[in-house]
Amino acid sequence: MTIFTDVLQIPSLYDALYISTSRIAFLLVLPLMAIAILHENTLQIEGRGNYTGFFVRLGLIMGLLVLYKDFFTAVTYGTDLLAKSIMPDNEFSSVIQNMFTQVKKNADFGIFNFFKGALINTITYITYLFTYVAYTVLIWLRFMLLSLLYIAGPILIVFGIYQKTSGPLHSWMKSLFQVSFWIVTLSLLVRIVSYMNLLAIYNLDHVNTISIVTANVLFVILFVFTPAITSTLITEGSIGTIGSTMIGIATSASYVLISRINHSKITDNLKNRSDLEKQSKKDVS
Repeated sequence: MTIFTDVLQIPSLYDALYISTSRIAFLLVLPLMAIAILHENTLQIEGRGNYTGFFVRLGLIMGLLVLYKDFFTAVTYGTDLLAKSIMPDNEFSSVIQNMFTQVKKNADFGIFNFFKGALINTITYITYLFTYVAYTVLIWLRFMLLSLLYIAGPILIVFGIYQKTSGPLHSWMKSLFQVSFWIVTLSLLVRIVSYMNLLAIYNLDHVNTISIVTANVLFVILFVFTPAITSTLITEGSIGTIGSTMIGIATSASYVLISRINHSKITDNLKNRSDLEKQSKKDVS
């Protein structure tokens, strides 16, 4: 697995679309300036005008439009480099594989029957596949959303000239940082989980079924909730709310998987008992 889709490709891939949207943006500059100036004139009559703030805002918007590509690349590629410094590509891939393969190396199914041990390995493999799918969806969705933000950015930015229409600019800026930081949050989570997984779960002398299943389910959920966690960390919100949701989903999923294991055990025991009864009847006859 590779941890990144190259965001440096976005400007070259969508250059034609960017040129179109940037031209539209510059066409909107004069009308929005006129509206903003009229609004400031009205406020000035009421003694609430702020021409200094208007011209500062105008300068920042025009500077952002002129340096748009550099700003976009600095944010997106900068977060990629930060994520790589936290978790390099090769180490990331190794950790993900170890999360789900260590159970086969270190687990001692002494108290489990053969079929129960096989079922746990199957569940481990399934959760690994789900994690891989969630990871792949995450990086491709990040690339696609960043591409969308890159194309639409100039038009959304120019609305910041007039304070009352600056909502699109704020939304674009917040979305750009949130989506860019998905990969940073993911790298941090994997770095943390790598220690939790290898030191606290699979290296125990006696592996507990509930610990194995719950840990694997948690790893999948961490990948799925990476965007929500990032949004909470960057903007206002409580990560405790997301934690409560994750606990509920992890508990429900773990209960279902553990029930399957227990069901398999009961089925095997009934089958063994039936075989013993048949053998006993043959011996009697």
